[in-house]
Amino acid sequence: MSREWRVLCERGIVGRLWAMNSLATSRYTSLPRRQYSVLSKQYSVLGTRYSVVDTRCPVLCLLVAILLSAGCSRTPPASPPVPADEDPRISFATPYGNVRPEVKYVGDKVCARCHTKIAESYRRHPMGQALAPVADAIAQERLDKAAGNPFDRLGVEFSVERQGDRLLHKATRRDAQGRTLSELNAEVQFVLGSGTNGKSYLIGGDGYLFQSPISWFAQKKIWDLSPGFGNLYPRQRPVTADCLFCHCNRALPDEHALNHYRQPIFEGYAIGCERCHGPGELHVLRRSNSEEGVEADYTIVNPRRLETHLRDQVCEQCHLQGEDAVVRRGRGAFDYRPGLPLYLFLSVFVRKPELNEKHKAVNQVEQMYESRCYQASKGELGCISCHDPHRLPAAAEAVAYYRERCLTCHQESGVGGQGLGIREHGTRGGVKGCSMAREQRESRQRDDSCIACHMPRSGSSDIVHTAVTDHRILRKPETDGVSRQPPRLAPGEAPIVNFHQRYLAADDKDSARDLGIALVRMGRAHPDDRGELCRLALPLLETAVATWPEDVAAHESLAYALWSQGRTKEAFEAYQAVLKKVPQREQSLLDAATISEQLAEEDQAIDFWRRAATVNPWSAMAHYRLAQLLAQRQQWDEAIAEGSKAVRILPSVIEQRVLLIDCYLRAGRKEKARAEFTAIEILNPAELDVLRRWFTERNQ
Repeated sequence: MSREWRVLCERGIVGRLWAMNSLATSRYTSLPRRQYSVLSKQYSVLGTRYSVVDTRCPVLCLLVAILLSAGCSRTPPASPPVPADEDPRISFATPYGNVRPEVKYVGDKVCARCHTKIAESYRRHPMGQALAPVADAIAQERLDKAAGNPFDRLGVEFSVERQGDRLLHKATRRDAQGRTLSELNAEVQFVLGSGTNGKSYLIGGDGYLFQSPISWFAQKKIWDLSPGFGNLYPRQRPVTADCLFCHCNRALPDEHALNHYRQPIFEGYAIGCERCHGPGELHVLRRSNSEEGVEADYTIVNPRRLETHLRDQVCEQCHLQGEDAVVRRGRGAFDYRPGLPLYLFLSVFVRKPELNEKHKAVNQVEQMYESRCYQASKGELGCISCHDPHRLPAAAEAVAYYRERCLTCHQESGVGGQGLGIREHGTRGGVKGCSMAREQRESRQRDDSCIACHMPRSGSSDIVHTAVTDHRILRKPETDGVSRQPPRLAPGEAPIVNFHQRYLAADDKDSARDLGIALVRMGRAHPDDRGELCRLALPLLETAVATWPEDVAAHESLAYALWSQGRTKEAFEAYQAVLKKVPQREQSLLDAATISEQLAEEDQAIDFWRRAATVNPWSAMAHYRLAQLLAQRQQWDEAIAEGSKAVRILPSVIEQRVLLIDCYLRAGRKEKARAEFTAIEILNPAELDVLRRWFTERNQ
């Protein structure tokens, strides 16, 4: 018995693989696939069962060949969905053995031993450069003044300095004569992004990650303030697991913390082979034992061989960027395995199509689904129809490369290459070539680029969450999509919808639970709409918590929804219930501490802030708010200790220094107070004159 076979037997996989490969049980079932049209909002079931063929049976092969020629080749599967309480990595019907949770990842280096050329090409692909330790990152950025290094924003001079393998981000304040008043240095730990559109940088320590306020914008080839920091700086931006999901191979987040990770923080840095092919342990064992065989290899997933919807969802795990994505109940952030339905692990919510101005979707997946190419192909068209995930064509060959992709369907023919002919292919019917004469096309685009006309670049390609090219593939982009005012929602109507809802039952309670969580998270991010969004979420979350009392994420969201509706005491009780289950739940500690202050429960507020500061010692807010409460109790030494921690973390936040000065003065430590006020004078805030008068009065 081979080692691989023993592993399969031990893990209960061999029986399932044997059944899937046997002639008697050559069928497996998946989930129903429904064609979805954003434009028409029509839903229609297209699928029948899909067969896995045992190629050792020539009669069956002949039958399948006949079926394929009749257009039955890649029809979507149909079967009941996996219950949410079951782990789909165990219960979902698939012949692929490496979807199971106990199958181990092996890492890119092991894959490269056999797949050398692909591995070498992939290292140059943007996905293969999505994340790197600073010492290993490819230095594409310029550090000269022409590239905006340094640059001035918010009264601060930001600069980037390389010292050997180290990269330092600096924030310097200078006086009118250019003399340095203060300088803050942050050492970059990781570089985020391939540099195709830009790069961001991760700073922090002890497993806590934050985004640097300095970013590199590749299209403009300049340094500038990271998006959103105009209103945020000098405060922090924690980097959460959902921020990292599409930029790293796998991260090790602390489930109940906001931005803390278990060491070594990452298992593989950039997007790796196994994010698209699944864990490689079984495949390596098979190949190590030279067991290639003639039958299909179900120890590893090849996305090209999957049903079209499962194939597309391998890409959608990152490229479907909606308004929010909620990890499904009982799942982990990185539990998804290629070959399984993404929507059993992650609920991705997108804006309702009718709310988009010009009916233009904001991510490439939604746009592709809107395209006539996708709809006419009945889903056969997918991301990898045009994109090679292992290789990015060089700039000089990109036009020809993508033109060739278009011509696989829109083959030119007709008199003089006019492109008026029709190519019959498969069961899709006729597909027209370009109706514009070649001479006319080349007069507009010298290199006869299809995408320049039909997939023009959007205006905000430096912003991650907008499409770089228009994937609607419009026939006449300059005239399609008349601008209109988006309609208002009906009362009680949510502005977002689960992108994969067509695969789920209409009364799916888990989907409703996820929608409630997504609405609350949107409410946190959009204060002006918070009340209405959380009002819509409230009944969904009440049902979820009643159904699954141990669901911490739903219970926490319910507490916030209650709080937003002015039901503060009920919200506080809900947060207490969450913290009874998970005492170190960071967001609940922060919210419960704030509510305690609102309810004038000072003892509880101090306890919650102290616990929050212990859970995340890098939280300047927790230290500052704790110092405020301790100062109110005239516990000066403790208040000074906590206030000093807040100032060390964020030395440019004026109100933190003012509190610390006040504590020093009340404790009779005037020299310390004077030193802190000198630091404020160096920071030169707009209200400095007011602060000077305040300090003089308090110092008397």
